[in-house]
Amino acid sequence: MGLAALLAGAPGAWQCVRFGFASVAATPILARALAAAITGAACGLPDDESLAEALGRDLAARDDTRSTAEYRRRVAMNLVREALAPWRHQGGFNASD
Repeated sequence: MGLAALLAGAPGAWQCVRFGFASVAATPILARALAAAITGAACGLPDDESLAEALGRDLAARDDTRSTAEYRRRVAMNLVREALAPWRHQGGFNASD
């Protein structure tokens, strides 16, 4: 499973937010509801419950011989948490990061 994330700006003033997932559905997906939840946050970032709800609207995770849908949803949310961690704990990246 993979995540490509683009977050430009800062919480409350996002200029561009995109999340693309691979290996969670039959084809790669662009998580539009997740991006909208983050972009629409007036200040800070949405809590994990709100993020998981938005991500659930985007994902069509499936069971197959390699993994279960529940596992894919859990890993996808962990990837989102990891991508957002710099903004939650350090105030974002700077050009020297």
